[in-house]
Amino acid sequence: MHVKFGSTIIEKKKKTTKFMYHRLGLITLASMTFLSAVFSVSAEVLEIKIRKNMPYQDAKDLLVNAGWQYASLPAYGYRETDPKVRSECFGEVKICNEYPELSACSGQGYCQMSFYDHFGNVLSVTTYGSLLSEELHVIGWSLNSEEATIKGEWNFQQAQKIILPYLQSNNWNNVEGFCDESSCNPVHTFLNQYELPYKNKEAMLVATASINKGSDCHACAPHLSFFEFEKQATGWKLVNSYLAASHWGSWGTVEPSDITVKVLGNNGDNLYGIVHEGSGTGQGWFVSSTLIYAKVDGSLREVLPVLQTSANNSGAGGGQNGIAQTDWDSKITIQPGTTGFFNILVERQGIREGKPFSERELFKFDGQTYVSIQVES
Repeated sequence: MHVKFGSTIIEKKKKTTKFMYHRLGLITLASMTFLSAVFSVSAEVLEIKIRKNMPYQDAKDLLVNAGWQYASLPAYGYRETDPKVRSECFGEVKICNEYPELSACSGQGYCQMSFYDHFGNVLSVTTYGSLLSEELHVIGWSLNSEEATIKGEWNFQQAQKIILPYLQSNNWNNVEGFCDESSCNPVHTFLNQYELPYKNKEAMLVATASINKGSDCHACAPHLSFFEFEKQATGWKLVNSYLAASHWGSWGTVEPSDITVKVLGNNGDNLYGIVHEGSGTGQGWFVSSTLIYAKVDGSLREVLPVLQTSANNSGAGGGQNGIAQTDWDSKITIQPGTTGFFNILVERQGIREGKPFSERELFKFDGQTYVSIQVES
């Protein structure tokens, strides 16, 4: 059984991924000129309520409460053999476990702490004083949202290093249906990269799958996150991140080929949709389904609810003379239009409950989601 799309699927580039903890490059902090604040920001940015000379722990609490994130600890905390412990925490496991946001220290009392927001901004907070003490305080910070986060040409491996701290620092306990009662140990997988079909700019989308370790039942589906990078003058910048945006797959995994990107509309530039496709069996039935997400009012949301696109009950014992009583497929066509989200036509054909049938169903976007407006047999 195959669902057929009437429009061209964007070609995907498959690469092997490696998980790496993101660390900003080490810098000579002792020679830095510290500023109380540096703001040169054209994009949106979360509130920064910290002030110079305040205790660092108070500043960290303010940032986290405002939505800023930082790299989370490994599942069981840092250990003496971790490179970060040796290179950035003076060989002290306790320092790395207390400050997972630590990205560099000079050895002369100056340290740099790194935070991230979901708009793609990176906030570097400079501290002075002994770590693990109340004397540690803020002496400056800078926001470098206008700098490209990937220098030069697009690099999928570098994108993974940038994305991983977002996944690690997300509070997966607050994601509905993610953790069980006994544990919350997220496992993250990079699925694929996609060239976005914009006409007026170059952009890439990276998809990831996250699931609680050990969740491998038939109905266990990973949560998918999506990260959009745009090409800048000097490289590529993360401009949008959508954590745990959708829920798709089975047996704890999702096939990279199940997620594709297609042109879904036009608002002066192409609007893209993230198409989820999948199939499964149960009690002798084979079914496939499709779901589409797209950006609406600045957020990524489900625009075409789960739509069953094929069915076959040949394994259910309900056939006659070995012939299934239900056996049908679909063809889905995104119909080009002039502006806004385009109409979607679903054409079904086959046998339903022992009777041949053929029907066409038209879906139209109502400003928030696609709704069925016409069914023809």
